[in-house]
Amino acid sequence: MSAVLEKNRYTAEDYLMLEQSASSKSEFHDGQIVAMTGASRKHNLVSGNICRELSLAAQKTPLRSRYQRYAR
Repeated sequence: MSAVLEKNRYTAEDYLMLEQSASSKSEFHDGQIVAMTGASRKHNLVSGNICRELSLAAQKTPLRSRYQRYAR
Protein backbone atom coordinates (compact mmCIF):
# COMPACT_ATOMS: atom_id res chain seq x y z
CA MET A 1 0.00 0.00 0.00
CA SER A 2 1.02 3.59 -0.46
CA ALA A 3 1.32 6.21 2.22
CA VAL A 4 0.79 9.93 1.77
CA LEU A 5 4.00 11.75 2.71
CA GLU A 6 2.55 15.23 3.07
CA LYS A 7 -0.89 16.80 3.38
CA ASN A 8 0.28 19.84 1.41
CA ARG A 9 -0.83 20.38 -2.18
CA TYR A 10 2.03 20.39 -4.67
CA THR A 11 2.30 21.34 -8.30
CA ALA A 12 3.90 18.99 -10.83
CA GLU A 13 6.90 21.34 -10.96
CA ASP A 14 7.28 21.18 -7.16
CA TYR A 15 7.18 17.39 -7.28
CA LEU A 16 9.83 17.19 -10.01
CA MET A 17 12.16 19.47 -8.04
CA LEU A 18 11.70 17.46 -4.82
CA GLU A 19 12.07 14.12 -6.63
CA GLN A 20 15.55 15.05 -7.89
CA SER A 21 16.95 15.04 -4.36
CA ALA A 22 14.66 12.41 -2.80
CA SER A 23 16.24 9.33 -1.22
CA SER A 24 13.24 7.11 -2.01
CA LYS A 25 10.84 6.77 -4.91
CA SER A 26 7.48 8.48 -4.85
CA GLU A 27 4.68 9.34 -7.22
CA PHE A 28 2.60 12.44 -7.77
CA HIS A 29 -1.18 12.07 -7.65
CA ASP A 30 -3.74 14.87 -7.51
CA GLY A 31 -1.41 17.33 -5.79
CA GLN A 32 -0.14 14.78 -3.28
CA ILE A 33 3.26 13.07 -3.05
CA VAL A 34 2.76 9.37 -2.35
CA ALA A 35 5.55 7.00 -1.27
CA MET A 36 6.16 3.95 -3.46
CA THR A 37 7.22 0.72 -1.81
CA GLY A 38 9.88 -1.48 -3.34
CA ALA A 39 9.08 -4.95 -4.61
CA SER A 40 10.26 -7.93 -2.59
CA ARG A 41 12.81 -10.43 -3.88
CA LYS A 42 10.06 -13.06 -4.14
CA HIS A 43 7.87 -10.70 -6.20
CA ASN A 44 10.74 -9.94 -8.59
CA LEU A 45 11.48 -13.65 -9.00
CA VAL A 46 7.85 -14.53 -9.74
CA SER A 47 7.32 -11.66 -12.19
CA GLY A 48 10.60 -12.50 -13.98
CA ASN A 49 9.56 -16.13 -14.33
CA ILE A 50 6.17 -15.14 -15.73
CA CYS A 51 7.81 -12.86 -18.31
CA ARG A 52 10.22 -15.62 -19.32
CA GLU A 53 7.44 -18.21 -19.75
CA LEU A 54 5.31 -15.80 -21.79
CA SER A 55 8.27 -15.01 -24.00
CA LEU A 56 9.03 -18.71 -24.58
CA ALA A 57 5.37 -19.44 -25.35
CA ALA A 58 5.21 -16.55 -27.82
CA GLN A 59 8.28 -17.87 -29.66
CA LYS A 60 6.57 -21.25 -30.21
CA THR A 61 3.41 -19.74 -31.70
CA PRO A 62 3.17 -17.91 -35.01
CA LEU A 63 1.93 -14.43 -34.24
CA ARG A 64 -1.02 -13.22 -36.26
CA SER A 65 -3.29 -10.27 -35.88
CA ARG A 66 -6.90 -11.07 -35.15
CA TYR A 67 -7.83 -9.74 -38.59
CA GLN A 68 -5.49 -12.12 -40.40
CA ARG A 69 -7.32 -15.12 -38.93
CA TYR A 70 -10.40 -14.30 -40.96
CA ALA A 71 -8.68 -13.21 -44.17
CA ARG A 72 -8.59 -15.82 -46.94
